[in-house]
Amino acid sequence: MAETLSHDMKTLNGTLRTFEQSNDPTQLKDALNIMRAAAQKAQGKTPRKLRDSPQQSPEMQQYRHTYDKLIQQIDEALALVEQGQIDDAKKVVNALKITRDIAHKTYR
Repeated sequence: MAETLSHDMKTLNGTLRTFEQSNDPTQLKDALNIMRAAAQKAQGKTPRKLRDSPQQSPEMQQYRHTYDKLIQQIDEALALVEQGQIDDAKKVVNALKITRDIAHKTYR
């Protein structure tokens, strides 16, 4: 059975909580990799609010661009964790939460 957009969002948010509660580099990397995979899956799906929009519409393009930004932020945090800069990675993830919140207001 194909996973729904809602499932991908729950995975992203649950793993975000795991990331926030840990300082262990291995756990942080694992959480970020799971978040990245969930964001990539969600990017290919259509939110309920845009179901009637053509795939190439400006709204759908902006929706996908939002996921590009999320994935970029996840990659940036992952690179920082790999360099041992945990506090900086957590700051990037805080910025990611702002991106997520804006997207929720727009597409939910």
